[in-house]
Amino acid sequence: MLKPEESLLELFHDIGSGKETAFNELFMVYYEKLVLFAKYYVKQNESAEELVSAFFVRLWLKREQLTAVSNPAGFLYNGVKNAALNHLRDQQKHNIVIGEQEAGELFQFTEEGIASELVDQKELQQQLSMAIASLPEQRQLIFRLVREDGLKCKEVAILLELSVRTVENQVYQAVKSLAETMKSYLGYLPK
Repeated sequence: MLKPEESLLELFHDIGSGKETAFNELFMVYYEKLVLFAKYYVKQNESAEELVSAFFVRLWLKREQLTAVSNPAGFLYNGVKNAALNHLRDQQKHNIVIGEQEAGELFQFTEEGIASELVDQKELQQQLSMAIASLPEQRQLIFRLVREDGLKCKEVAILLELSVRTVENQVYQAVKSLAETMKSYLGYLPK
């Protein structure tokens, strides 16, 4: 069975050389771990399995590049994280289109007061989403992992190879920045 980092580097080198047995071993050892990791992002087991399976297919297709990887475990987790984030981005775009269609239907079937309240909530959510998207990339990722995905700062620190204090500081800075951004929209500083 696979041993720590040294063996993983050897395994990546063997896969890069085209050895299917090495690829199968990597798949057997890391598939479930990567599915659990992807599930933190996509929240659905089926989607996580599809993402990881597709990631392994791409890994095999680009196997020659694996010999240049110096941190194989980080490479695997970052690859799955990026695939999951891309999936969520695509899903969010799809949901916005559906949400706009539903909003159009709400205007037809609700009283004006209720409809305007729904529009205000949607607009507030869009403003908040834009504010989150405008955060620096690392701060945005940490904020989403802690506030939206419910991970603890210590878990995020281990995942991203940062100190717990750095993660806590990034969350604080993100909340402070979002509150300031939303202040101009709301007319008061949110708590």
